[in-house]
Amino acid sequence: MAAYRENLLELLVDAPWWVSAAIAAAVFVVLKFILPELVTGQSLSAALAGGLADAAWLIALIVLIPAPVSAYNTWKKDRLLSGREDPAAIKKLSRGAFTQLVEDIYAANGYRIKPDADPGDEAEVDLIAEKKSQQVLVQHRHHKSGQITPKAVQAMIDRLEKDNAGQAHIISCSGFTREASELAAGSAVRLIDVNDLGKMIKPGRS
Repeated sequence: MAAYRENLLELLVDAPWWVSAAIAAAVFVVLKFILPELVTGQSLSAALAGGLADAAWLIALIVLIPAPVSAYNTWKKDRLLSGREDPAAIKKLSRGAFTQLVEDIYAANGYRIKPDADPGDEAEVDLIAEKKSQQVLVQHRHHKSGQITPKAVQAMIDRLEKDNAGQAHIISCSGFTREASELAAGSAVRLIDVNDLGKMIKPGRS
């Protein structure tokens, strides 16, 4: 998988909503009640702990911010999977919700999902989908700007030859360059945009 650096709030947006709520509650309890008791009698530390205790509600509130966003993304993903949402809405999902949506779509189509065994490979395969004797290497890109180029397609072609896999799918929210499409046309690499991904959704599944 391609390297992607996230801050804490981004990680919490991608996590279930209750993770933010639980961490926010823990932060509040620690800063408001536990920390002041631990530094009693230490003037400098006590002063710092007192300041943090006064700001505990604000810090906890900041940690809680991703919770409604996470809940919304989950709701949106479930609507997409059930066929009640326009596939164009896929672009509005968070990166984590998009990743989960892709996995759910392949699972709903009868594939068994497993992580890539070679995450450092240039093809940047995100997951491997298997069904019976068929193996599909899947790369999904949630970037909303910057189309997929021939370099990414060629890397996937090389990976197919290396693994002797049958097919590869490159999923992109931002589309593909003409050159990338031409290169893929003569290979076992299938390029999938949001409309194609929407067609893979089986209505009624959630």
